[in-house]
Amino acid sequence: MDLTFLNDIKIAHRGLHDGNKNIPENTCLSVQQAINKGYPVEVDVHLTKDNKIIVMHDDNLIRMVGVDKKIRELTYAELSEYTIKNSKEKIPLLTEVLDIVNGKEFILIEIKTYNDVGPLEKEIIKILDNYAGKFAVQSFNPVSVMWFKKNRPEYIRGLLSCGFEEGGFIKRVILRRLWLLRLTNPHFVSYEITDLTKKKAEKVRNKNIKLLSWTIDSETKHQKALELCDGEIFEKLTI
Repeated sequence: MDLTFLNDIKIAHRGLHDGNKNIPENTCLSVQQAINKGYPVEVDVHLTKDNKIIVMHDDNLIRMVGVDKKIRELTYAELSEYTIKNSKEKIPLLTEVLDIVNGKEFILIEIKTYNDVGPLEKEIIKILDNYAGKFAVQSFNPVSVMWFKKNRPEYIRGLLSCGFEEGGFIKRVILRRLWLLRLTNPHFVSYEITDLTKKKAEKVRNKNIKLLSWTIDSETKHQKALELCDGEIFEKLTI
């Protein structure tokens, strides 16, 4: 699998947004802005109550919509009644976002799966199997990464990680220290830049696994990413 396109890649985190002032994250508008500027995009996806795949980072609407409701408890029709804060933007379907990208740039899709690996993954391959553009999937959940390894080995897949200051032993030790690289067999690792050490970066790259970093929102982080990583996922910067 040729992953050289990840070398020096600059991916717009949740689209090219402005910190949710006028262009909200993970919307058709932020994705269109990234495509207009020639940037690949990263988006997050959840499964609705009626098995539709929508694009949003949080599993609760409170931050972006101002309503304390869980995405998984709502149908897409119910979600369509809301607009994203400070805009007229609706919560988009993944298919709407893919129509905008339309193969013009690479799209990185973060799978928001929790304790129920399978339902979201099964729905997403129905869409991605018919998408002609270049894409990859990634997840913090190693079980989700292994699901794609088994069921769609041809998909480019990544394992997300960070310092996991909160959480139990599995997160704080096993996932933070990347002990599951052999089991998950990802094509790339996406690690939070503030928690990324030279030792961790070498552990990944010595296994010939590509290394991305997030979220690059300052010149200091950008310089660290240039030193340690193959590519960057950036936000609110023009790099």
